[in-house]
Amino acid sequence: MKRNVVKISISLILCVLLVCGSITPVVAGPADCGVSAVFNKSYKEDGKLWMSYTVNTGIIASNASDTKTEVWAEIYNSAGKKVVSWKSASYEANKKITRKFGYDWSKLPTGKYTFRIYVRVHGTIRDGSIYYMNNMGWYWSQQVDHTAPSSVWLDSSALVTRDDGSYATKIKLGYSGAKGKVPNIEIYDEKGNLMYSAAGKNISYDKGTYSFLWNGFPKNGGVQCQSGNYKIKYWLDGGNPKQSQVWLDIY
Repeated sequence: MKRNVVKISISLILCVLLVCGSITPVVAGPADCGVSAVFNKSYKEDGKLWMSYTVNTGIIASNASDTKTEVWAEIYNSAGKKVVSWKSASYEANKKITRKFGYDWSKLPTGKYTFRIYVRVHGTIRDGSIYYMNNMGWYWSQQVDHTAPSSVWLDSSALVTRDDGSYATKIKLGYSGAKGKVPNIEIYDEKGNLMYSAAGKNISYDKGTYSFLWNGFPKNGGVQCQSGNYKIKYWLDGGNPKQSQVWLDIY
């Protein structure tokens, strides 16, 4: 008579610190199954950060049949929430394979993350007249300190009314990855003369908008400017200025 028994064993094998995408290759794994994982390197390609591993797939037992090894990976944020995952790929027993996991980390906000690679071996074992399924799994963890790249763009410009009833031109900038940085702005007339410049306050959030109000008067004094085409330069401290040509209503 055949009987099916499911046996599951999960154990944490390795935890390695990853800082700024650099890590020393480490070999680890359960000797009884022949499973091991080697972190080869991390590198950037096609706008993604790639994590490369070499895995020895091993075998569940010498008397096992239909042995398969599944390999996949996941990323967790500091709150323990899974934010990225890769599909599992299945491999034959006792093979040396290389699996690469690529992701555009710029999509994630600045913070601490945990990258995990999972290896699960399963197969059918015969013990006399008894057959049973055996599953064994492990994962390797790496801590990632991620800093999102900062960016800024012109979100909008509009004429607004202040609380005292006066008018002002509102320039709204959008930003991401900008926590701790200072937004800057300059406005030039059609002749290239600098009409207005300002530095904002230290940004408290990773993503959002920041607005400047200009009353339309030149920074060095004089007659109020007229509505027309203006060039706006804007940047985050330490970054390269961008510029946009826009029509500004001034009253």
